[in-house]
Amino acid sequence: MENIEFFVGADGNVWLRKGNECRMFSTKDNDIIELVRDKIIRMFPKAYERLRETFQNLDFNKWIMNFNIVNRFIRCNMGSDNLQKFDVEEGFLNLEEVSCPLRGICPDENVICRPDCKTVFSKAEKEVVKLYVQGYTIDEIADKLHKCRNTVNTQIWTVTRRLGLDNRRKLVKLAVDNKLF
Repeated sequence: MENIEFFVGADGNVWLRKGNECRMFSTKDNDIIELVRDKIIRMFPKAYERLRETFQNLDFNKWIMNFNIVNRFIRCNMGSDNLQKFDVEEGFLNLEEVSCPLRGICPDENVICRPDCKTVFSKAEKEVVKLYVQGYTIDEIADKLHKCRNTVNTQIWTVTRRLGLDNRRKLVKLAVDNKLF
């Protein structure tokens, strides 16, 4: 999937920029909706639950409900028009601070907007990944924690896969951007 930048236009709609194309985000963007929805479910389960509650009246039409869930999440977390980094980059979500007139009084703040990222890792996995993110090599982590090199390598790979990532570079980026470890 190409890198995507979302922004809320002057018309109040969510727009997307993908390559040389710039157009309104719509219910026809099934691949984008599924990708972002799956990432919300995996990484931000509290946000997903609140969004499901918010749009439960659309439960009879899953496509429209999923579009509205993703559309709202984008508005709250990726709706600024910037080109510093893409909002969807190599299938990875980059959240950003979005200005909102309800900041400070919105009941969805720190739930839907500015959500906490879920980490479901053991203490040992967190310890290993934290050192890895800080720049230690596999061998240095193994020495420091008195573990086998293969154990350290497996723990980093397990965390990477559990987060739905396909390489360690994305793990480091995710951990740094979301202050996971």
